[in-house]
Amino acid sequence: MKFIAIALFLLISTSSLFSQIRLDNWKTHSSMNSIRAAALDSSGHIWAATSGGVFRFDTTTKVSIQFKNINALLSLDVTAIAYNPINKSVYVGSFDGYIDIIDESFTITHITDIHFQTTLPKRRINDFLFIGSKVYVAGDFGLIDFNEKNAPGNDVQQIGTFEKNTPILKLLITEDSLWAATPSGVARAPLSTPSLKDPQVWKILASSEGLFKSSNVVGMGISQDKIYIAQSNGLIRYSNGILDTILSDLKDLGAITSFSATEQSLYYVDSYALFATDGYGTITKLQQYKNLILGHSSSGNLAFPFYQENGMGIIRNGSITMIEINTPASNLFLNISVDTKGTLWGTTNFANHKGVFGLYNGKWTNFSPDFFRDMPGDAFFRISTLPDGSVWAGCWGCGVTRIDSNGTITSYNENNSSLVGIDAAPAFVLAGEAAADRNGTVWITNMKNINPNPVVVAKNTKGDWFGFTNQAYITNHTFQAVTVDFSFTKWLGSNSGDGLIYFNESSTLSNKDDDIWGKITSSNSALPNNIINELVVDKSGALWIATPSGLAVMFTPSSALRNTVPFIQKINSLANQIINDVAVDALNNKWVATNEGVFVLNEDGSTVIGIINITNSPLINNVVKSIAVDEQTGKVYFGTESGLSEVTTLFLLPREEYALECYPQPFT
Repeated sequence: MKFIAIALFLLISTSSLFSQIRLDNWKTHSSMNSIRAAALDSSGHIWAATSGGVFRFDTTTKVSIQFKNINALLSLDVTAIAYNPINKSVYVGSFDGYIDIIDESFTITHITDIHFQTTLPKRRINDFLFIGSKVYVAGDFGLIDFNEKNAPGNDVQQIGTFEKNTPILKLLITEDSLWAATPSGVARAPLSTPSLKDPQVWKILASSEGLFKSSNVVGMGISQDKIYIAQSNGLIRYSNGILDTILSDLKDLGAITSFSATEQSLYYVDSYALFATDGYGTITKLQQYKNLILGHSSSGNLAFPFYQENGMGIIRNGSITMIEINTPASNLFLNISVDTKGTLWGTTNFANHKGVFGLYNGKWTNFSPDFFRDMPGDAFFRISTLPDGSVWAGCWGCGVTRIDSNGTITSYNENNSSLVGIDAAPAFVLAGEAAADRNGTVWITNMKNINPNPVVVAKNTKGDWFGFTNQAYITNHTFQAVTVDFSFTKWLGSNSGDGLIYFNESSTLSNKDDDIWGKITSSNSALPNNIINELVVDKSGALWIATPSGLAVMFTPSSALRNTVPFIQKINSLANQIINDVAVDALNNKWVATNEGVFVLNEDGSTVIGIINITNSPLINNVVKSIAVDEQTGKVYFGTESGLSEVTTLFLLPREEYALECYPQPFT
């Protein structure tokens, strides 16, 4: 068995990995709202396994400690957790087969056998069971046991007549037997058997033995020395070799999705409600929840329900207490930006309905209608921070929302702006990215409506609104990205293959006769792809274009005003990369987000001065969706599907004032 010590070098920095850049103080920000399992240790602390790592919650002080990928876990995608009272350690299992053992002093031991086992079709860990010095590990691969002195132990690939590598969801122990719950049924084997690898030692309980037909097993528990088996359509009790039906005929939204048992109670959840039941089928609804209840765990005499939008709770004596963990709303950071105060803002995919989230001084604030009544919706997918300190969030259906530096929230839609909704539903307004010109006018893309409605709208400092389009160049309103160059030209990028549009209103918002329009595609230029993921103007005025077929730069975008297609240069070093985002630091270096990590380029893009990926840094995921730079502090943020990585660099703006104190001072 492979035991691996914590990689302490990550504590220091990753400066030795790069010849020209230094990266220090790595941090991971991941959402702990999606909870998969929970356990109680001997001190009464609650440990939770989440899609963003592990946290330990002190029920007395209400303080939580978080364990993530830096100097702690080998994987953030945690699927199982259990407390071993023998060695007083917490066992953590992940989706990709890693096991992390956390002892009382928070020393962590890593076990990697399952992860690196090439013969296993799947590696997700679902449960742990401890018997003496032996640890049983259940997962989508079946069953494996081990102990620290003799490992690995038995690799049980087939249980009874079940198919080979049938997933095991839950393990239980009675006085003389080991029980294993699988989606196809339940199996038990005598503890006295010489080897669990022999399929014949397992006795199967399936539909032929009395379980419900055509109904998957979803959980198993033991209460008052009786085994309870939960299937999607009911609950069955096993006692003294007899199967009794406790609940039946549950279906559709009322079907059981999760089950657990304490010594005194039985709990199950359907899609939206949490129930308690006894051994006689009496049901008590404990809670109706507005969103999905994802599942629950039990430990000792406590049960812990998990909620889609709000973490977890504690059931004690029939009463539910919520556990509040400060965490971002989602692990998907599809679009991020840093405002003038250093707050990191993020949005996710509009289909996830997670709203807008901000990180300031280490604390997360989630902006959604659940917490801020002025928020018009939660389907935000674009975030923009402007020089006046305001934050603009583009919404799929609810227009654009402005969050001022004082916290004031203002929403703009078809009723109070020039934004126009889609033809089939005029109140359904799609707004994308926002950018400000040097006069303070804010420009916002307006998508999915039809001509002659605007493809981009403007709000000047007086509060007046204007809409713009040009039917000669624009057929489909698919332009999501926007930026403004040094000549006040607006550049619009299509994320659906309609290329690049440029537009200059000639400093006359109300007079459209002097407007300049043009279109650039791969057919009339060296544009790598007509799908534009992001646009950014650097400190020299060059326009950088992120596409799925590489990175391109337009060093003289002002030439568009002379009715010529500006020259576009492809960055050869990234020619085969999918470019998701690009950001500019204080020294005009380019930070490029790709599906293979982050590339750092010098000012003109001619030299790669650094490559950051999961093999040489604590970066969470190589597929980096977004990048943001804080020029005041030198911090760089990398948004991924697995969370947000943060690192400090030496690329920051110089201070405006320097306070020098000389000593000794000969003059008075």
